[in-house]
Amino acid sequence: MTTIKLTTPQETVLKAASERPGGSIQPMPKHLKGGSALKVITALEKKGLIYDAAITPPYKTWLISDDGFRAIGQEPPKPEPTLEPEEKPATEIKPARKPRTGTKQAKVIEMLKRPEGATIEQITNETNWLSHTVRGFFAGTLKKKMGLELTRRKPPTDDIDGAKPVTTYHLKA
Repeated sequence: MTTIKLTTPQETVLKAASERPGGSIQPMPKHLKGGSALKVITALEKKGLIYDAAITPPYKTWLISDDGFRAIGQEPPKPEPTLEPEEKPATEIKPARKPRTGTKQAKVIEMLKRPEGATIEQITNETNWLSHTVRGFFAGTLKKKMGLELTRRKPPTDDIDGAKPVTTYHLKA
């Protein structure tokens, strides 16, 4: 095994990260600011002693790697066991939401359950919502949160004499 030579600042950063839960190199030591901190981070990354675990680029989340632990003479921590999706406790699964009675949400759902369904224009007139709010309600609340299935029916254009076809929306039973 080859030994990786570390500068004093690099070793300081790695030792501090090894003591933190999660192994983050942040916050950096107070004496490392600006360009010097950037040089240390760049050198540690090139050597494979830290890695970027950021979920939201361009922001960096630098963590110490297993090689980083070994470079300072420590054994890397054992990974924590994770639950597989089928092993999740039943308490974490949320039941489908049910609308409260007497709300605009309940009114829209009633309109969509009618045999003739409802148009976006009818819903906007009933709720005083804008059309983009109605479409957002369809996608976010009805489909994602409540798990309801929405269908739309657009009449054939040959049935209409030059008028724009009106799309109706329906909830599947």
